[in-house]
Amino acid sequence: MAPTDAKDPVPGVVTAKYGFKIARDFMPYVGTGLAYTFQPDMKTGDISKIKTGVAAQFGFNYLLGSNSTLKLDYKYLSLSPEQLRGDSRATPQSLGIGLDIKF
Repeated sequence: MAPTDAKDPVPGVVTAKYGFKIARDFMPYVGTGLAYTFQPDMKTGDISKIKTGVAAQFGFNYLLGSNSTLKLDYKYLSLSPEQLRGDSRATPQSLGIGLDIKF
């Protein structure tokens, strides 16, 4: 793993997703959106250091009970190598696991 520099771009993502029910308790979804990077030391109003790309995601929600849901989510960001942080051979990806509990 390459050392990271505080001046390297920080990736982010904004997505929209579409879910559909396969079973009463299981709802998978797919989504797409905008991936972006920006320099953390940007001056106010300087948008020349903002770069964009494409993001894709899929996952599911599984109803565990009347008040709880298990969530699993995978995101893939398509950014050019010069926009990545640290090791430019690594593609930004994330795996999220969550538990929603309603009170």
